[in-house]
Amino acid sequence: MYGKYLYWIAFMATAANPNTPARDARLDFRLNSEHKRLIEQAAVASGQTVSEFALSRLLELEVGALLHFRDS
Repeated sequence: MYGKYLYWIAFMATAANPNTPARDARLDFRLNSEHKRLIEQAAVASGQTVSEFALSRLLELEVGALLHFRDS
């Protein structure tokens, strides 16, 4: 219940954002419940939904890795 409540708070904070791009693909993966709880808390702390938070962090890491390998 706790995780759903946190997700709802983040969803309501970002749902009215007209700048959110449309998404046409999906990525699913499994993780343990402790990692999920930590990700949900971090998303709420950042004012994002879990999806927005995870996507932004993954893209930041990917761009950094690409730039590192490109410049090597």
